[in-house]
Amino acid sequence: MRKHVLILLLTICTSTSILDSAEAQQANRLDIDDAIALAKQNNPALKGARLQISLKKSEYWPALGIYPPELSYLREGISSTADPRFTEQRWSISQTLDFPLFSYHRLRKVQTEKDALEMGVVGKTVQLTGNVKKAYIDLLYLQEIRHLRQQEVRLAEQLLEAVELRVEVGESSELEQMKAEIQLAAAQTGLEDAGKQFDVARYALFSLVGIQAEQQTYDLSFADTLTYVRVDIDQAEVMARLGDQYEWQSTQLSVAAARRGVSQFRSAILPTITTQMYRQDYGTGYNQYGFQLGIQVPVFSNFRSNIRQAKVQVQTQQIRADETKLALKLELETAWHGYEASRLSIDRYVSSIKSRSEELIGLTLEGYRIGELELLELLDTQRTYLTVQERFYKDLRSYYYYLIELERFMGRDLVFNE
Repeated sequence: MRKHVLILLLTICTSTSILDSAEAQQANRLDIDDAIALAKQNNPALKGARLQISLKKSEYWPALGIYPPELSYLREGISSTADPRFTEQRWSISQTLDFPLFSYHRLRKVQTEKDALEMGVVGKTVQLTGNVKKAYIDLLYLQEIRHLRQQEVRLAEQLLEAVELRVEVGESSELEQMKAEIQLAAAQTGLEDAGKQFDVARYALFSLVGIQAEQQTYDLSFADTLTYVRVDIDQAEVMARLGDQYEWQSTQLSVAAARRGVSQFRSAILPTITTQMYRQDYGTGYNQYGFQLGIQVPVFSNFRSNIRQAKVQVQTQQIRADETKLALKLELETAWHGYEASRLSIDRYVSSIKSRSEELIGLTLEGYRIGELELLELLDTQRTYLTVQERFYKDLRSYYYYLIELERFMGRDLVFNE
């Protein structure tokens, strides 16, 4: 009975340990959604942009033009003798205010600048999301390159076996065997290099996401292969979204804020208002209240110079907006034509080149085995086959790169959207 209980306890403990290990492994996996969320949380540029928004919000209260109140005490007619009598004493509190129109334009300028910063943060977030997706595409591409190098090693091993058989029967020289051995060694080196490149890309993704070096123990979760998914996009639809881009809207808000600055300095000619409330005491038992209103007219103010500077700022922001629009249009055109070219190249490969190249490599290897082809012809065919395969994956990576760029303009997910 004790033996059965002990076996049962060991079984339960082992099962629990396996479940805990599986849960820990699952919790330590990093998929694309987790990576994007971590990047948004940890990215230094986004953190800095959010701090700029907080700093701009702190300008709201000063922009109202309400200065700190001043509390003062006055006593007049104090005798120079020991007599404690006096002629007048009063407590007063005064408040200085900028003219309401001046404060209004200044506050609106600060609010518009804050809106421009927020729009810029949204644009940076969209761009960061695209960069994380591109990093995942790089990993998938390098994984396929690693698979391709493994295939290259297998082909080199098959070639060496075929050469060794022909050497044994006297149909080939040892020189051909040496060439095949060199080919295999080069393929193995290429496989090792592909593994190193994959690891470098993996840690580049961790750095982009913001995971510290001591925490980079995640297993990446992504598809086993980089497959082709055809996505059809209408060029006219993409072009129509140019004015909806966050970067463009941010620059337009910056122009509007600069124009508010012109209105602000134009209204600087209006007076500053000072109000004062006080309580008087003329001698014993004579208490009164008083009110005083004053204005400060900026006769010698440099508001004209400030207006000129504000107008220059408007022109500067407008130039920046125009440059942003041209840059966005160039990026859009480049992404669209790159997407179109890579899609056509991939379609051509899928429709004819893939099957023909696989058939060619099989026939060539068989032809060498039976002595109809020379070694150089086989090596040349292998190089052609591997080059075609690698070109396909490069086109596929470019295809997804351009789709990710087009996501910014379309306003919807086109890659990793499941």
